[in-house]
Amino acid sequence: MDAEGVRVPAVNDPTTATQVLDHVEDLLLVVGRNDFSGRGVHHDAGGAPRS
Repeated sequence: MDAEGVRVPAVNDPTTATQVLDHVEDLLLVVGRNDFSGRGVHHDAGGAPRS
């Protein structure tokens, strides 16, 4: 590799971008398969759900 190639940040590497997209795809597949119903519901002291 020449000196010019060393100064180019890895962020501009098409392979890096492809790898990032592969990981994002994997993450979305995992998230999409989970059932999040009932998560994030807060209840008051009496047990009633609050928004």
